[in-house]
Amino acid sequence: VDYDNKGNVYVCGWKQLAKLDNAGNILWVNNYVAAFTFAYGDFAVDRATGTSYVVNGYGAGDVLKISTAGNLVGTFGGNLTINEMWRIVYDDCNHQLVIGAGGNIGGPPWRQGGVLDTSLTNFIPANFAGATQSRHDIALLAMDPLGGSCYMQSVLSGNTDVPEGVLYKLPLPTLVPTINSVVSGFAFGENGSNYYISPNATGILAIGFNGIA
Repeated sequence: VDYDNKGNVYVCGWKQLAKLDNAGNILWVNNYVAAFTFAYGDFAVDRATGTSYVVNGYGAGDVLKISTAGNLVGTFGGNLTINEMWRIVYDDCNHQLVIGAGGNIGGPPWRQGGVLDTSLTNFIPANFAGATQSRHDIALLAMDPLGGSCYMQSVLSGNTDVPEGVLYKLPLPTLVPTINSVVSGFAFGENGSNYYISPNATGILAIGFNGIA
């Protein structure tokens, strides 16, 4: 759930995005699944304009740009260094998108996130963990409300090249080099952290959520 400066509320669910006014009336509900190879991972709103940005959690690392009227107005077709985008926030200070990512292609070096301009043309990946192996997905992402930095929490990966469950403080606008990091003591597994995971053998979605603010 997110909102804009006019009091409208945006809700992202399984392959759908909805907009409600401040009285709770539904203004539109749209399904953009045709533009994705899999499912929504997360979304963020530019609160000044009401523009939404939706990332593809698994499959190709795509990003959709949705106007305040609910129209698909832009797409980013992914980046060879990232094939999963699990978290996204809008950086008000630098007017860019900060993305927490994952996956197992494009390395070495392996990337755990990056920044993307709002025209969806320039994605700059970042290996802030110093990883030499893949699958260090980002479970949680939060912005410092005063600007200048953001925080990302990694998931339990099974790889031992860097510690698991690390909370990173990262500089904006570049995400590198890391300002500081600490092993949080929380080893979030993928099924407990990513909003939308592929169906298991019984066809039931393993949907989990952990929060950071």
